[in-house]
Amino acid sequence: MNKIFFLMDHFKSPYAGTEGQLYALVNGLQKKNIHTELAVFRSSDYTESGQFPCKVMNLNISKMFHIMTLIRLVKLALYCRRNQFELVHIYFNDASVIAPAILRFFGLKVIISRRDMGFWYTKNVLKILRFNAKFHQGCICNSQAVKRVTIEHENIPEQQVYVVYNGLPQNKIPETHSSYNENQIGLVANIRPIKRFADLIRALKIVRQKVSDASVVFVGSGDAEALELLAAQCGVQDAVHFAGAQEHVTDYIKKFQVAVLCSESEGLSNAIMEYMAHRKPVVCSNVGGNPELVESDCNGFLYRVGDIDALAGYLIQLLQDKQQAEEFGQKGYEKIINQFTIDNMVMETLNVYQQVTS
Repeated sequence: MNKIFFLMDHFKSPYAGTEGQLYALVNGLQKKNIHTELAVFRSSDYTESGQFPCKVMNLNISKMFHIMTLIRLVKLALYCRRNQFELVHIYFNDASVIAPAILRFFGLKVIISRRDMGFWYTKNVLKILRFNAKFHQGCICNSQAVKRVTIEHENIPEQQVYVVYNGLPQNKIPETHSSYNENQIGLVANIRPIKRFADLIRALKIVRQKVSDASVVFVGSGDAEALELLAAQCGVQDAVHFAGAQEHVTDYIKKFQVAVLCSESEGLSNAIMEYMAHRKPVVCSNVGGNPELVESDCNGFLYRVGDIDALAGYLIQLLQDKQQAEEFGQKGYEKIINQFTIDNMVMETLNVYQQVTS
């Protein structure tokens, strides 16, 4: 296994979840003297900057089903064959819909990645994905939950679906426990309906009946106007703060006393992993890969999506019982350093590559 080619729709920056994992994987493979290259359908300021750790090719594909898209993917397949790439690993949705059959036609081995619970599936897309199942040699999922959804919906044979958990870079795993802001609750995510920020605002109203100075900090991009209005309606506007997008998210996480994720769908949450790496007790919705990270009553609590009373109750418990919160945080930290490192992610991915190409 000497050469791997990666293909994806778009690479915005190494700070995003999937892009960050690919960035770390490429770096890890290169340290093992494996040559890597990347092609993107659409360029970004980051890929144009030349900062990505391997050669990046812009295919300039904007329409999935177009004759020029076909021509460019054929040229890509010929390029990979000419340069003796042993495997093409595809990330993101558009590329995994239109590229596998073309690449396989030219004799290339193909792996796809699945990193969410299939929120993007439509009837027509699923027809194509099921057709494509015969053209790739494997699928890497980032959680057992994603694996189950992928097998069920895309009809990929179970023996061809592998689980490789995300890894956290070493620089995101602090060696010591930092001090936190008393009774501060934090949530890291971009503002989208699927993340259910409103649930935490409503829960905060209940929490403050028991912990009067409790506050919430949201870290992530998006329009907060409607949420600010909701906070005012709940009478907690002075205790809800929107920090916006932050390059150094860890500066905020280390100040949380309790960390939260309210999503109605998750593959494997990088935010939860960072919470745990910072020894934060976690309260999160019992969806997707969350229970593979958070073991209820061990390193945090799981609650049913939308159950605001349960969410509030767990927050009150952890804010008031600091010993339990610290024990949960330590157990979460130990789980991360034992199972969810970049080194583990690179080695397990490489093992899949070797199985597929052997």
